[in-house]
Amino acid sequence: MWAGEWRSRAAGFADVAYGGLRVLSPSSLLGRERRPQFFAGGFGDVALATKVRSEALEDVARGRYAPGHADGMPRNLELSRWDGTPPGAAGADGRASSGGAGGGEDRGVVVYTGSFSSPAAEGLVEENTRRAHFQLVTTAGLEASTTPLRGVVVLFAMTGDMGFSTRRRWATKLAAEGFVSVLLLPACYGVRRPHYQRGHYVHTVAEFVTQSTAAITEGASLLVWLHARYPRGTPLGFAGFSWGGAMAACAAAAVSGFSPPVACVSCMGSPSPEAVIHGILGRVDVDWGALRRLQDGAAKKKRPHAEVLAEVLDVLRPSQFAAIAARNPRPCIGAARMIHARHDWFIPPAEAERLCDEMRGVLSRTLGSGGEPAWTEGGRFEGTAVEGGHATAFLGLSRILLPSVVCAFGALPLAGDDATRSSIK
Repeated sequence: MWAGEWRSRAAGFADVAYGGLRVLSPSSLLGRERRPQFFAGGFGDVALATKVRSEALEDVARGRYAPGHADGMPRNLELSRWDGTPPGAAGADGRASSGGAGGGEDRGVVVYTGSFSSPAAEGLVEENTRRAHFQLVTTAGLEASTTPLRGVVVLFAMTGDMGFSTRRRWATKLAAEGFVSVLLLPACYGVRRPHYQRGHYVHTVAEFVTQSTAAITEGASLLVWLHARYPRGTPLGFAGFSWGGAMAACAAAAVSGFSPPVACVSCMGSPSPEAVIHGILGRVDVDWGALRRLQDGAAKKKRPHAEVLAEVLDVLRPSQFAAIAARNPRPCIGAARMIHARHDWFIPPAEAERLCDEMRGVLSRTLGSGGEPAWTEGGRFEGTAVEGGHATAFLGLSRILLPSVVCAFGALPLAGDDATRSSIK
């Protein structure tokens, strides 16, 4: 027992090492360049971000993201076979591609690339950010129904995932298990990155809020489209790691009316963006100096850190999972797998456990039993703590996330009796 505890603690210190490397990088120490950080542009247009988020919550309340709801379908959707063009390069038609490195097919896998107008376009600052891009990873057999289709999963991006290549490797393994995967590229990443943003470090608090609002509504809209694209009764769901795990949970809380209900797999996700502020990212990757100096683009006298922290949390808090779930009159999460790390310095374990408890409550509402779902393997809900921290969980992610997807989909009501059997290890 003690050996396992110390092994987990030691693995968790890989997260601390990340923070040290960020602060002690040679370029930072020598003053050659200012290292990129979140919110270097201050708070931004918080009023607009709040408006877009409030409208999205109203859409959840009125059941926009439900099968058959015309407003829930992606608008101006385009879909074509992917030719393997790297992201941002001109394809055969001269337009920028939303693809990723590598070819369009691998081990019999077929990849389509698509785009549509983001439901949160009003809050996205530049034209290139307003159109959602995605890849659909499948096989010829799954599309022709000659291979049994076990489910369709929307895989959200983790923090810093600027393309599709990592998730496409996961999707290739899932395709061998009979799953179609849809990989959503979030706003502010890849070809959707504003010209002034450095790397994946979102420029303002307001843009961070709208990035999450866009990811949730785009994922929910894709699920409505997928329900129409595939045979009636096909199991659908969401999955992701880190920020992607949080977005998967929130998108699952936003949809309604699906039958069978949807599956959700959240690995190292948080119940609220404020959990990130309290983790190691908040200590080393947030530009607190800019937040103290800037608000609405106007220079101000530096304010106390505690005051600025409270304001940031006030802006972020309404984006939390519980707020979205509370607005949904007909939640339809039918199975969930929630995984967190015992010694995670990015997402505090207490916060991850809170998301676990809140998800269990939403699942109870879906099932209408009034009781607690089973916590046992094969039940519709399972919460798991793995050894180590965020970084070590990522290194072993294919052994954690993929079997969890298979297991969660297999636990959905009306799913086949053999649905939890898998060759993924």
